[in-house]
Amino acid sequence: MKTSKIAPSSIANSLSAAPIRYFFEVSQAGSFRQAAEKLGIASSAVHRQVGLLEAQLGTALLQRGRGREGVRLTAAGELLVYRISRAMREVSIGIAEIDDLRKVRRGKVRVGSPDMLAIDAIAPFLRQFLEDNPRIEVDVRIADKAELLANHERLQFDLLLSFNTPQLIGLKVLAEFEMQSYAVVPAGHPISAKDFTSLAECAQFPLALINDPAVKEGILTRMEATAGFKPRVVVTTNSYAFMREVVASGSAISIQAAFEGELRYRNPELAYVPIRESLGRFSTLGCLVPVSRRLSAAADLFIGSITASLASRLA
Repeated sequence: MKTSKIAPSSIANSLSAAPIRYFFEVSQAGSFRQAAEKLGIASSAVHRQVGLLEAQLGTALLQRGRGREGVRLTAAGELLVYRISRAMREVSIGIAEIDDLRKVRRGKVRVGSPDMLAIDAIAPFLRQFLEDNPRIEVDVRIADKAELLANHERLQFDLLLSFNTPQLIGLKVLAEFEMQSYAVVPAGHPISAKDFTSLAECAQFPLALINDPAVKEGILTRMEATAGFKPRVVVTTNSYAFMREVVASGSAISIQAAFEGELRYRNPELAYVPIRESLGRFSTLGCLVPVSRRLSAAADLFIGSITASLASRLA
């Protein structure tokens, strides 16, 4: 057979599925006639398509026998059959995975979160997720970090969201995101019109802080170091939402990590002013999953989706 040199990429782009399929069937059946019977087409059509493939590749793929002797693969034919077989296995795996994904779209996912993260992170995410997965139920248990961590095994959480999360037996940190820290102040407050503020400036006003001891003391220590005096805390609570109401009433200001853009909780009575200093671990959002049990397919789908969403919004 006369051969010509053609760029491999040009050959690949010009190939169609039918000649490749017909060649593969001939290689498996051992003859054009048997392959044609399996395909339900004329033997002459199989001959024509395989000949077209050989012409495109510029080499013989089959050694034709006389009469009923059948065919044998050439070295090039054996190589192509090997590659086609591998490709077919990959396609079969892909089809099986798609089928698994289709079955995934039902089930229940259990999530534990403080109120602020439930409001700011989970609630906005749920709309699209539930629209895409209407048969998945998401059970969100809202509590402070201490309660969530103490009861994660009993409540069988698939995912926990929390700030400044310690290493804990039975849980692993799947992803972490450092968030911007803000001074949350009433609209009209002296800080509210500023583009940025500082911990030292915030220390001059009464504070409402989360009652997590590590977070509270960590923030106060940093504020005292920059301001030169100990700030005055007037309200502590385990509810970020309640802190916002306290701030809106004018009783105090608060220090909170918050989402920007579409995820950020908007209240016309509040202003969020970015703080120049980083609060490090105290403003780092952690996504934790259990290590002692296998998660359901629905939970895997939810966790992968929400962590990808958080990564894109907090990049």
